[in-house]
Amino acid sequence: AQRAIRVERIRETSNGRTTTLWLGQDRNYVPLRMLQKEPDGETIEMRILSIR
Repeated sequence: AQRAIRVERIRETSNGRTTTLWLGQDRNYVPLRMLQKEPDGETIEMRILSIR
């Protein structure tokens, strides 16, 4: 398992969208995962599968 810092974006205007990033502590804070949730329930997720 990778050690990661979780960062959540807080918007000044609340449109209901949330964005969360996980940054790899042992990988110079490369984004390992990004999760975005829309107010209508749609979810977009990106993950790093390998780093060379």
